[in-house]
Amino acid sequence: MESVKNHVINEDENIYLYALQFSRMYDRVVESQNRVPASTENAEVINAHKMKGTIVAELVNLAFADELYLKAILKHEKANYRHEHRLDKLYNLLSKEAQKDIKDTTVNMYKNISGQDVDFDDFLVKNANIFVDWRYAFEKSASASVDLFVVFSTILKVYATDIFYPEVTKNVIEGNY
Repeated sequence: MESVKNHVINEDENIYLYALQFSRMYDRVVESQNRVPASTENAEVINAHKMKGTIVAELVNLAFADELYLKAILKHEKANYRHEHRLDKLYNLLSKEAQKDIKDTTVNMYKNISGQDVDFDDFLVKNANIFVDWRYAFEKSASASVDLFVVFSTILKVYATDIFYPEVTKNVIEGNY
């Protein structure tokens, strides 16, 4: 095994590692509720006035992780995302290949889980500002396509992991984890 001591972390990888921290916090919050993420039984939009448990913490952590995953990918692609925070706008800055991979995989995975088709572009626009909307959900009503958002987030995480740590992706696919 190669020494971690000699590994130099680039700026894009550093952003990825920050994203991973927020993604892990999402995982911890979900685990603390003894729930499985991306349930197939609750794909409808959740209204902020009806929420219970930890949905706000889950979505805020996940949305911030998504923003950072997108920025890490963009930095890796040498794209400029300066001062942008909306997920749809960050996504649209990705290379066409990355957009297609993320969109197709998200749509297919969601269809496999829920049995439902989805308009990905519409979803992304409507859920582009979840980090802000849900952080301040106590001030105004907030909604999100929660299960689809979790699938999208999972795909972003896997896509970014494959860029920065392809050996992890390879080991998971081969069952060596």
